[in-house]
Amino acid sequence: MLFRSEESFGRTLDRGIKHFEDLASHSDGTQVSGPDAFQLYDTFGFPIDLTQLMAEERGMTVDVAGFEAEMQAQRERSRASSKFGDDKPLTLDAEATGKLKHLNVKPTDDADKFHGRDIGARVAVIWDGTDFDEAVDAGDVRRIGVVLNKTNFYAEMGGQEADHGRLLVTREAGTPNGGGEFKVDDVRAFGGYVVHIGRGVRGEIRTGDMVQCHVANQRREPITHNHTATHLLNLGLRHALGTACEQRGSSVAPDRLRFDFDHAKPVTTEEAAAAETLVRAKINADLKVFAELAPLEEAKKISGLRAVFGEKYPDPVRAPSPRTNHPHSLTSAPALRPPRPIPDRKSTRLNSSHPARTRMPSSA
Repeated sequence: MLFRSEESFGRTLDRGIKHFEDLASHSDGTQVSGPDAFQLYDTFGFPIDLTQLMAEERGMTVDVAGFEAEMQAQRERSRASSKFGDDKPLTLDAEATGKLKHLNVKPTDDADKFHGRDIGARVAVIWDGTDFDEAVDAGDVRRIGVVLNKTNFYAEMGGQEADHGRLLVTREAGTPNGGGEFKVDDVRAFGGYVVHIGRGVRGEIRTGDMVQCHVANQRREPITHNHTATHLLNLGLRHALGTACEQRGSSVAPDRLRFDFDHAKPVTTEEAAAAETLVRAKINADLKVFAELAPLEEAKKISGLRAVFGEKYPDPVRAPSPRTNHPHSLTSAPALRPPRPIPDRKSTRLNSSHPARTRMPSSA
């Protein structure tokens, strides 16, 4: 990996040097323009001092003022894109979580994330990606993060997509202004703080407001189907391929799932069919799903229980199992609850660029 990174950097550097030589040969021979110096920086990663050094070797100078003007223009374009809704992932960095702890804002209690029923919560902080705000209103086109004292939303984790839903103001902290509604289209967790990401769609939501947390269960339910199906697929593959088959990750969405696993050799058509047959049999049996919370260290000791290598599990952790009270694998996400059956799943193909790592996508 390190060698490939160095090799890639070397190729980029070579292209940048060639581009510099082309620029120099087509210039007046005395100066590298500001826009050209910026292109070397922006496209090829050349810091301005490297461009100056190369220019000196040719007896040329660099228009540093012009370069700085281009840099400033880029910063302004970036701010304008953010203002008018050009989205980028909203994160709560270590400095922000440290500030929350200093202000005695407790981490979000997410114990209600498994059942999906509406709950009441209090708005602890509002985060705009760079600073804490007092309020968010429907006129703000930016994506905003709302941290609550507790939540029933499941944050993106372990390859499973986050819940969507809405926050409805039920009691206002300040002067009444008609309340508000916030549409949640992503949920992330940072240092124990669950950030509900989205935009205000009506009125205003302020720090201290009481809100009703409503999860879009029409989205969550197919996700739980697919989450439970990954556990069945794990079981089916180990049955067909043997216990040396190890899960290495998964992706769970409302309309599909993907299961990544290690195996010493390519999977044959017959082996894939055997795994799929077992999974379909379990689905058709409409088995009841048992799930219990257990301390992480105790859960790891349960005979027959599977944990994904390298995966970070919460403590306590949820241990689901179809058919019996004996869990098959750990999870931090909602799995299907009885009595709703899992819809049949179709395995579309096996993708493998190397016999040791294989992906099995599946769709509803």
